[in-house]
Amino acid sequence: PTRPATATFADTVRDARRALPGARLRRRLFWRYTLVWHQR
Repeated sequence: PTRPATATFADTVRDARRALPGARLRRRLFWRYTLVWHQR
């Protein structure tokens, strides 16, 4: 069984950018996303 997501995409973006400055997130098919980050 599955359950509904508890975090929105905006929440995920905010948390990712806080942990990984400069991270880029893109929405994908069926509520998936891709996170790209390059260490500088």
